[in-house]
Order: sequence, then C-alpha cells, then structure tokens
Amino acid sequence: FFFSNSTFLHHEMCGIFAYLNYKVPQSRRAILKKVLHGLKTLEYRGCDSSGLAIDDDGFKEGVPVLYRAVGLVASLEKQVQERSRETNLDRIFDVHAAVAHTRWASCGGPSETNAHPQPSNQDNSFVIVHNGIITNQGALRTFLESRGFSFSSETDTEVIAKMCEYFWMKPKQQYTFAELVAQVVAQLEGAYGIVVKSSHWPNELVAACYGSPLAISSVTTGSWDRVLRPALMSFDADADGSSEFYVASDPAALVGVGGRVMHLEDCDIVHIADGQARTFSAPPRTHSDSNAGGVSPSIGGGGGSGEDDCSPRVHAGGHPTSLRYYPVRKNASMQVADREVSTIEGELVALMKGNHPHFMLKEISEQPESLRNTMRGRLNFKDRTVKLGGIDEYKDIIARARRIIIFAVGSAYYGALAVRNTLEELVDLPISIELASDFPDWSPPIFRDDVCCFVSFSGENPQILDLLEFCKTKKALCIGFTNKVGSTVAANTDCGVYLHAGYEMSVSCTKAYTSEVVALLMFALVVSEDSLKAQPRREEIIEALQLLPDNVAKALETSKVMAEVAEAFKSQHNFLCMGRGNQTATCLEGAMKLKETALVHSEGIHLGELKHGPLALVDEEMPVLVVCTKDKRSEKSVEVDEMYPKVKSSLQQVLARKGRPIVIANDEGEDSDDALWGEIFKKVSVPYVLDCLQTVVNIVPLQLLAYHLGVVRGQDPDREPIGDL
Repeated sequence: FFFSNSTFLHHEMCGIFAYLNYKVPQSRRAILKKVLHGLKTLEYRGCDSSGLAIDDDGFKEGVPVLYRAVGLVASLEKQVQERSRETNLDRIFDVHAAVAHTRWASCGGPSETNAHPQPSNQDNSFVIVHNGIITNQGALRTFLESRGFSFSSETDTEVIAKMCEYFWMKPKQQYTFAELVAQVVAQLEGAYGIVVKSSHWPNELVAACYGSPLAISSVTTGSWDRVLRPALMSFDADADGSSEFYVASDPAALVGVGGRVMHLEDCDIVHIADGQARTFSAPPRTHSDSNAGGVSPSIGGGGGSGEDDCSPRVHAGGHPTSLRYYPVRKNASMQVADREVSTIEGELVALMKGNHPHFMLKEISEQPESLRNTMRGRLNFKDRTVKLGGIDEYKDIIARARRIIIFAVGSAYYGALAVRNTLEELVDLPISIELASDFPDWSPPIFRDDVCCFVSFSGENPQILDLLEFCKTKKALCIGFTNKVGSTVAANTDCGVYLHAGYEMSVSCTKAYTSEVVALLMFALVVSEDSLKAQPRREEIIEALQLLPDNVAKALETSKVMAEVAEAFKSQHNFLCMGRGNQTATCLEGAMKLKETALVHSEGIHLGELKHGPLALVDEEMPVLVVCTKDKRSEKSVEVDEMYPKVKSSLQQVLARKGRPIVIANDEGEDSDDALWGEIFKKVSVPYVLDCLQTVVNIVPLQLLAYHLGVVRGQDPDREPIGDL
C-alpha cells in the first residue's frame, strides 16, 4: 500500500494517550514512564512513528518540548534516553500535562516531521495529537496560507494546530481554552479525536472528538462526581484532594490506572483544568450551517485585517477564504453535558469481554457496530454515494480489467462466494473466486490486465502471501482487503480497503465474515458508480446497507432459540447445513463454525445436490439446518423469487425422511401460516433484507448455534478446540 498517499484510510489504528497530574507530585522521569507505557499499550494497532510532548525547563511555565521518532515506540523511548541530558528528569511537577501519539501514516509518510504531536509554530504554542481524517484540510490549508501561515509537514493534523494559532491571534477575541478549541473543530469536516496542549494555558488539556473514540479516566482522592461529571460548581482541590487524569483513544490503555472512565460522544469537548474535567457538547456539524445567532464578529487573518465575514465555514473543494464562527462566548453553541461514568476493570481481559462470558459471544454481539465501522465515512446514505479512499485512483484501471480474481481462504472465501453474483452484476466483469490453498496446484495464467484481490482478515496468511508475490511478478493490479494495519498484505498490495472490524480474540472469526461481505460490496459499488445500467441496483443496495446493522441486531435475538437447539442436539456429532444460491456460502461458513467451535462434524451442502448423497444421511437423529429465506431483490421488485420454492421443496424431502430440520426463515411473508412450518423441529426467524445481504443476517444464528453448542459440549470457544469426535 502507498500509505504516504493515504491509500488506506484507517485512522483508528493511530493511538492517543495523555496524562495530567494535579497536585500529585511527579518527576519528569515518572511522567515519561507513564506516557511511554500508555503508548506501548496502543502499539498493537499499528505504528510507524510516535511522539510525545512534555514541559520544557525554559523560563515560561508550560512550554512544550517535543520528542518524535520513526518506528515503534521503542525508537521514541531510545530518543528520550539519548536526550535525557537536555532536561532534568528528576524535576518534580505538582501540576503537569503531557500528550503522546502512535501514528500509522495516512496524510504524509512516516517521518519525524509528520509524526505527532504537531506544533502550531516554532515556539510550540499549541501542540496537537490527532486521530482521524480531516476531509477539508486542503481548503483550510489554502485559507491559512492566504493569512500568512506556512506548513512544515504533510499532515492534516498540522492544519488543526495552525487553526488554534489563528484563533488565538484574532483581535478583540478572548477565548477560554475550551472555547478556542470549539471554534477550531467547528471548521473541521471528517473524523477527529484530538487532545490539545498549549503554553497559553499551561497545565491544562482540551480533548474533542467526532467519529473517532476518546475516553477519559480520573484517579482522585476527592469526590468523583465533582471531578469528572460536568457540575457547574468549582472543585476545591485543597479540600477534596489531588487528581490524575488520563485520556486515551482505546480503553485498553487505561487498564491498570484505576479509577473510572468516561467515553466521549460525538461533538463532545472536555476541558481538564484545576483538578476537574468539564464536559461540553457542541451542536452537530452540518454543511449548511451559517453564522449562528446573527453575530458577525471580526475574523481577520493572522495579521489582524479585522474584516467581518458571515460566510459558511471552509468546505472541501469550497471557497477557502472564510471560516464559520460559533459564538461560544454567548453560550449559544457549547452546552454543559452529562456523560455516564463507568468503572475500569482491573484486568484487560475483563474489560475487553465486558458482560460476556466469552470473547466469541462478545464478538458476535459486536457485529452491528463492526458493520457500522466498516461503512463509516465511506457510505453517504443521503446522497447514495460510496467513497473508498484506498482505491479511488485505481477505479479506471479496474473498470478496464480483463477480469477480477478474488483469492481467499476459510471465511473470507465463503464471504466472497456469497456476493460473487452481485459483484459480476455491478462491475460487469468476469469474477473468479479462488481458494488460495488450491490455486497454486494448477498454476493457471495471470495477466497484467487482471485485477487480483486478496482477502485476509489478518493479512498474514502464508498461502495468500505466496499468491500475492506471484501476481506481482505478473504485473497485475493487486488489491488488499484486510483488517490489520501493517500486515504483509497491507504493505505489499497496490491499494486496498481496511475492514475496520476491530479485534477478534476468539478462535472462530465472526465479525470478519460479515465485514468482508460488506467491504466487497462497497468495492463493487465504487467501481460501478459510472454505470447507468447499475444505478437502480446500486441505490437499493446502499439503502439496504443503511438498515443492515439494525437487522443484524434483530438477528442477535435468536440467541435464546439457538441455545435451546444446542441443548437438544448436544449429543450429536454430525450436522448438515443446507441452502441454495447465495445461502450456499452461508451454509459453508456455518458448517465451518460448528467444526472449529463445537468440534462436531458438519457439512455445508447446496440443496441442488440433496439427492446426490446427502439425503441418504437424513433420519430422525440427524440435525439438519436449512436456510430458507427469501431471495428476491427488494420489496419493489417484480422479479419472481425462484430459489425460495426450490428450498421449500427440498425441505419437504427432508421431512419425508423423518428429519428434524432447524429452519432459518424470514420472520414475515405471505406463507407464514404454511402448514409446513408446523412439521419442522424449530423455526428460527430472521429479518428480511436484500438478497445480497441476507447472508450477513442469516449467518448470525449459525454463529450463535456454534457458540452455544461448543459451550454445552464443554469446549472453550475462545481457544483452539481439542477433543475426540
């Protein structure tokens, strides 16, 4: 991947950590140790550079000194040690604020100049750590350059730092630290999670987020409610004690510090000062917002031109000569907010599992959110558009390709099978789905005008990597679909798409399958955006994608039913899983989940092959899972669903052999009162969704069955199962 050109946009793989001690005496050495430890807990997300900012020993209190290094956090730690002679590591601070960051390059390549924290000027008046992508950073950069600002890095983060300096230099305006940051974030489009440190407000921090997570933890000897909850009363530090505050982009970095944690919501701004953290909420940002309240303050440039300007804020591709103004001094835009505070568990495992007994169940339950993360910032449901920054510059090459070959193994292979016909329909190119473990055995030709896609959740599968190297030698365009930043697939393909599915700890992948299906569909939507023939189909898919997370959440309600099925068949060692069309892939994936989680023999079978062997295995003892959901385009479609009657016919054959089928069917339909449903062992109702997305909903009860069956059979679903068939 060409990370320096933002081929892969995965800002959540960067990490933010900040620490502020208030009347808790700490040496500079101890502060550095805390901050570096926090960065190391975030390093698993990927890291090609890192940095931190602490107070200097200069004449002015609170002036930041920056440490930035290319490579892992160990490189930064080494730099801190090498520069230890420049600062007094044993100096004690009663109050001190430090910020730190791990970066995976998106805007600008890995270098010390592009690493965070990013300063606003040579004096480091403002330093920023930032996760996210600012989509209008080009327009803001042009605006600031027209006001006399210059830039030293390639990052969008430096734009935020310069914006802080711009508002600080404005004449006739006196902001608090939080108010100034509110003015800055009002100008930003895209996603951001930021923490700001400034020499103008020493020993204070301001955190803000939109579309990028931040969490704040506090350890205090005073009243918790008065420290972290946004009470308007002041915190009397002398009476109530001292405080330590931690800010992180991942709660995992807060484990072990004790205290409690508050998760920021979109548009939140938190001001940490004088032993308390106050939370404010700014209004949601829109492109059409104009100057609030009719106020027309001076927003002259850095030099102070003093002109009035009531124009909207700078948009990506818009007119870069005016900024939006929020009259925060009049309390019209920042409201005190109340956020829920929870306790940090003492161990990382407990924190990550939450209230779930196993990681697998947690990860199954997380799929509505993981799907939202896969689509976030990429699908504009209002405009019916899709944007994948990783493949934008390659769309024309893909459209002119001879064919598209998708290489995958395991769940990724089944996910690709589930959407193959939709990919061919949209892209209007031949689509070949190949098992990476099988393809090298027969060495078919690869041409330079082929597009080769490599789907691997981990990005490290050796069979995938071997094929990737082979296809590169043939000069084919190589596209990666992976979840892991810094993986070999990510580093060696020409472009690609990150899944944003989050971490998977259990042996069986669950979120990976559903996110891979959605990512492949989004890829097809992007490539087909210029096809007039495909527009109606594209629009109905985008509409269905908007509803998909909620429909998956409804499918999670089948957990109780699947637990009952697991209890009924816990002594069985063989399962059949049958379907047709797109649902054949669902059955193959479901059967694999049963094998690796519950340690039972299971087969995924195309129902067209029922009479060619599998039907002979059906009897009153054999558990038979049948996926019998509708397979039509949409509710508006006039096309006849040919698959559904065929599946019902096969189901009747299973019943004729005295089978006890567990049927996954839609929870509504014209035949819901069919006498057939009264003869089956159990009907599992799932929501109806569009044909190409039905697999994402249908796989959920099969995942839940595999989980519950593994548990009742004494298997640990989070570990490689060991046992006897």
